[in-house]
Amino acid sequence: MAKRDTQIDANHDSAPRHYAERWFYTRSGGVQNETVLYVADSLDGAPRTLLDTKTLSKRDTFALKQWAVSDDGKYVAYGLASGGSDWEEWHVLDVDTGKPTDDVLKWVKLSTTSWRRDGTGFFYSRYDEHDKGGADKFQKLYFHRLGESQDDDLLIYENKDQPDWTFAAEVSDGGRWLIIRVTRNNAPNNLVLYRDLAKPYRQKGEKKQASKAKAPGPNVRNMQGKKIKTESVITPVETLIGDWSAGWEFLGDTKNTLYFLTDADAPRRRIVAIDVDNPAKTNWKEVVPQAKGTLQSACIVNRSLVTVYMQDAHSVVRTFDLKGKTLGDIALPGPGTVSDLEGRPRDQAVFYTFSTTAAPSAVYRYDLSLQSGGVWRAPEPAQAK
Repeated sequence: MAKRDTQIDANHDSAPRHYAERWFYTRSGGVQNETVLYVADSLDGAPRTLLDTKTLSKRDTFALKQWAVSDDGKYVAYGLASGGSDWEEWHVLDVDTGKPTDDVLKWVKLSTTSWRRDGTGFFYSRYDEHDKGGADKFQKLYFHRLGESQDDDLLIYENKDQPDWTFAAEVSDGGRWLIIRVTRNNAPNNLVLYRDLAKPYRQKGEKKQASKAKAPGPNVRNMQGKKIKTESVITPVETLIGDWSAGWEFLGDTKNTLYFLTDADAPRRRIVAIDVDNPAKTNWKEVVPQAKGTLQSACIVNRSLVTVYMQDAHSVVRTFDLKGKTLGDIALPGPGTVSDLEGRPRDQAVFYTFSTTAAPSAVYRYDLSLQSGGVWRAPEPAQAK
């Protein structure tokens, strides 16, 4: 009698994200590749289920495409797609109660989501309502205020001359800057726009002075020199990188300095710092130069740059300060691949996933202050179904 194959897949935890006093991560795997979003009150505390995709419907299969946590850890915005569709419907979970709010966002596709640091709402991109069988054109960037209707969302940016542009917005860790990555037709190169969130959404328009030309009538004297107020205008979005010659990935900021991972003049990629007040190429500062290996990913954690290189067919993790001084390598268990790099400037530790051809991936934690780390979460075998 032939041996019956049983489908037993490992359950994989994502690298955790730290917001306020809470930790969030997902677990995916199993026969149907379900995804569960968890929250815990401490890094190693007992997790509580926030969202389980397999319980959402008895008829439809949902995929958790993306999720974003407010800075105070009180809300999670998340996007669901059903039936293998690229279209996402976004909802918001109240973390305290575990129940969804009334916020529902539709017509979302090819979008990222990033909260304002005050937790009032988040930035996202969507299309106007149209026949889904037609072409998706003229994506727009919006701000959704928590508790309000999608119809009242604030339009942040659009370009009526560019039907194929798409926008991915990210609020800097300090909350000052909104960085907008502009892409087109899935090309690797992109533009970078930005907006100063310290400025109000609207500003007063210019005041125009009435004509001083003489005209008959008793009120001519009163009309001369009178100022006419115009309506307020939306604070403009500024251009930081205005050509399509390279790819740019925003890493973080310190005051008016923005850090980017880029292949500009560096095919194996490097990290540069750009002063918002002096953004010309001649003023760029190279922080981490191009090296022998390819710089695949990076993040800023505990005021340090954590970088992942692919060198000699395996990953190497190196750390630098924000001026580019080498701080040393993070030792890995052996030759393998590092992915899912997770951490923010205010965090003390960085998390990453490490895998080899012989073993499933595990999540590791490395404390940058103590310069030590180890396995945080190893995969657990799923039960046969």
